[in-house]
Amino acid sequence: MMRYALAAAATLVSAASGAQSFEASCDALAPAADIQVSYAPAAAQLDESRGARDITPDPKRDDSFRHLGVTHATLLRDVDVRLAGFSDERTGRACAWPKVTLQLTVRPLLVELARELGANECMRNHVFQHEMQHVAIYNAAVARSAAKLQQEMRAYFNERQLFGDEGRLMRDVRTQINERWLARLDALIVESEPEHEALDAAEEGQAYVVCGGALSQLVKAME
Repeated sequence: MMRYALAAAATLVSAASGAQSFEASCDALAPAADIQVSYAPAAAQLDESRGARDITPDPKRDDSFRHLGVTHATLLRDVDVRLAGFSDERTGRACAWPKVTLQLTVRPLLVELARELGANECMRNHVFQHEMQHVAIYNAAVARSAAKLQQEMRAYFNERQLFGDEGRLMRDVRTQINERWLARLDALIVESEPEHEALDAAEEGQAYVVCGGALSQLVKAME
């Protein structure tokens, strides 16, 4: 699940009559797009209150063993957009470089373990360790995605000084963040899906034999 909040502000130096031309003032601005994308890895919260049949499974992972443990992540994206540049009071024109701060956090990062696992410490530990590997993959994937997104956004905005009406410039940057860059973030995170799939595929061969077959017996009892 993804959620985000966006704030915006502008700081533009105004030119009074008789000042140097708008074009000269804009040319004098050093390329100064400032893009910061960061991720604060989350510690997992554990919930063992629900039975296996009551746990909502991940629709991408429909095997019975995976219903005994599920990891849920809600990614929050806090976006602050600012403009720094120059505006011409006579014409209303402005030129600016964007300053964007994107902070990524996960609240909550929830691991659910089926209540039935509590009857056997070996089963509980096995499923818990499996889910914690999913947590590690997720945290690493978001961290990589944040670094990659920062690199791409810096390359893009440092080549494009913004020109136009001050209010429109802010709206345009906000639209780009929402429609292009947050979508790009989602696509980067999805690239980690094969890692989750490989982890689950490896689990298939272990689940029937671990803990003396107790895990397999539990699943059969649920059918």
